[in-house]
Amino acid sequence: MTVARPKKSLRSAFLALAIAAPLLAACDSVEERVAAHYDRGQELAEAGESAKAIVEYRNAISLQSNHVPSRLAIAALLEEAGNLGEAVRHYQIAAENDLENVRSRVRLSQYMLVTRNIDRALEFSEQAYALDPEDPDVLAVRSATAYQLQDKEFALELARKAVAAEPDHAAANVVLITERVEAGELDEALSMTDSVIAVHDEDLSLHLLRLRLLELTDQQELALEQLITITEDFPDLGSAKQALARRFTQLGELEKAEEQLREYAEVAEDQTAAKLAIAQFLMRTQGMDAGVAELRRLAEEEENGWPYTRALASLFYARDRADDARALLQEVAQGEGATANEARVILARFALQEGDKEGARVLIDTVLAADTANADALTMRGALEIDADEYGKAIETLRNALAQNATDSRTQRLLGRAYLLNGNEALAADQFANATRNSDYAPDVAQEYVQFLIRRGRIDGAEAVLSEAVRRSPTNRTLLTALAQIRLQQKDWVGAETVANQLRELEGGGTVAEQVLAASLSGQEKYDESSDILRSLVADDETRNQAMSGLINTLLADGKPDEARAFLNDVLAEDPGNVQARLLQASIEQREGNADLARELVERVNADFPNQAAPYVYLARTELRARNVDKAYEIARAGVDATGALNLRLIVAGIDEQRGDVDSAIEQYQAVFDARPDSMLAANNLASMLSMHKADDPEALKRAQTIALRLRSSDVPEMQDTFGWTLYLNGDYRGALQSLKPAAEKLSNNPIVLYHYGMTLKALGREEEAREVLDRSAALADDTFPYPDGLEQALAELPEAPVAEPAAEGGGTTDQ
Repeated sequence: MTVARPKKSLRSAFLALAIAAPLLAACDSVEERVAAHYDRGQELAEAGESAKAIVEYRNAISLQSNHVPSRLAIAALLEEAGNLGEAVRHYQIAAENDLENVRSRVRLSQYMLVTRNIDRALEFSEQAYALDPEDPDVLAVRSATAYQLQDKEFALELARKAVAAEPDHAAANVVLITERVEAGELDEALSMTDSVIAVHDEDLSLHLLRLRLLELTDQQELALEQLITITEDFPDLGSAKQALARRFTQLGELEKAEEQLREYAEVAEDQTAAKLAIAQFLMRTQGMDAGVAELRRLAEEEENGWPYTRALASLFYARDRADDARALLQEVAQGEGATANEARVILARFALQEGDKEGARVLIDTVLAADTANADALTMRGALEIDADEYGKAIETLRNALAQNATDSRTQRLLGRAYLLNGNEALAADQFANATRNSDYAPDVAQEYVQFLIRRGRIDGAEAVLSEAVRRSPTNRTLLTALAQIRLQQKDWVGAETVANQLRELEGGGTVAEQVLAASLSGQEKYDESSDILRSLVADDETRNQAMSGLINTLLADGKPDEARAFLNDVLAEDPGNVQARLLQASIEQREGNADLARELVERVNADFPNQAAPYVYLARTELRARNVDKAYEIARAGVDATGALNLRLIVAGIDEQRGDVDSAIEQYQAVFDARPDSMLAANNLASMLSMHKADDPEALKRAQTIALRLRSSDVPEMQDTFGWTLYLNGDYRGALQSLKPAAEKLSNNPIVLYHYGMTLKALGREEEAREVLDRSAALADDTFPYPDGLEQALAELPEAPVAEPAAEGGGTTDQ
């Protein structure tokens, strides 16, 4: 008999089913699941459910990353949504995984054309053309690429072939239309555009092309109608609404213009900026009250009214209503959080502009007490610390600010200045370079970096920075002029002429361009051509004085002093009071070896025009060359009193220093330093005088040490001596030695430098070396030596130098 099997329990059956379920599911292949997701995506896409369709396509890709149909489908949907970057990524993957896929290569080449990456466009269009040379889309994109590469004959051949296969092909027709435009056949181009639009009315680029053609053919009414059509058919195109607003404004239809701006504000990506633009429009067209009313309304009605309050405060401040501006900001500043801090930062900025440093400091401290990482407040604190000569603190503060915003060019410029003043030129250079790059070579930022490089003799680097800045701001006269000057200095005559041509294209740049061109021609010894240009400039009253010295120098370089004299005589016959012409007369005689006549001419100018600095400078230097120090001092002192000129102050200070009039010398050097804090010469001279003659005054010594920090990286021996001596006075003998030793080696006959070096050696316990150096200092010292007592005491404290033993009879020595 058979044995019956025991029945399984219901629980066992369910357990078996649960265990087997994954195995059963695995029977559906990966390919089938990919296909299911793709098909579902297609259904959703056709139903207009793009977001859900993308999810299905992504599911397919997650199972099979090289599924090209899903890649192409998702790329198309992303393209429609405006996410071109992500769409291109999917097209690239599709092209890599399907070497014969034409569609991906067509779309990639089209994208590369739009982004001006012509080399990549050519690569993809050639691949597509090799795969299917008859496809109209392939022909069109290959044609467009060829046209961009100026292979116009081949481009037109391909475009005509595409149109023959598909007469209304938009892209191919655009190539043919572009050729007609360049040929000047605008009416034909417009007719062709109308024909294509009739079939492709949804193509925005064709409508924009038609608008441009209507403008070129001066059909302004039709152009306006076309622009209105574009705004109606493409309501999300904000730039069209802006363009229409501008057109209505030009026509004086201000209400319609305002309407367009308000419509644009509803679709703009940055609605705040768009609404601020409405306020600006109202202020421009209806007056300040209208703009103020709009900003007040926005500040009250918008969910975030702060941007409009901030704009209103800035407007008030710019229009000399500082009290109103502060009242708005102070109300906000009473609160808490980021907005209150931003209001305090703006109030601090106002305070700095008004010279209220203490008020600014209080506001900044308040901000940082609430937000220690507030970059704006940290940057302003750093600026205040630089102003207070607290360079070390400023560096730490500004580095903290950059930690919050690593690419802020304003902070980087300040940090560069702090490093420079603290004597670290390498780190200063890095920050100036970073600031220039991060500001996108903004003219003022680039100029500061250029001046830094020029002062350190790095002319090639300065030219490179200026060239890039000019490339990005090709209409900036200041940058172009600076670039021209550098190229003239480098004797790059062709490069200077190139800049001159650029200047000539700018309004008001013609005069500078002609001067640059004249200098370039003179440098090439084309004196006649240079003179012709300069004579034309001199003939113009507005440019006469600018061009006159150039003309005289050119005539002298050409060996024509008599012609130069005759020219100046003609100028003075017409304008006897022309100071520059009279000084140029003197310069001619000086260069021709007629020193007495030159001096006589300058004395006459000085007598007739006592408020002009140049005659004083010339006469004082003449007396100094003749060793008439007292007369030179008298002239320079009178010049300082009459003009305050810095070069005259330097002459006075130098003579004061020689005479031992320390306080007067310091006063003059301080005035120069205050006017030119970036001058290394002024910094050195002031720090040197303070450290040498005021070392017993703690405040003066501290000032000297602070100023001398900027000399740290200098290899000029006088500056090395100044910096090293301040370190000595501060007790840093090893640091002092590093600067004083090379200074003493280069200035080995200067008793003051030797004294500084010897005293440092003595402090370090190197007594034998100190004795030798200080003995040399004593031998060279004269009545003007500032340390007679210190030198005598130091020598008394050092052991006597060992007496050399007499040489053995017979002379010389023998090796043992």
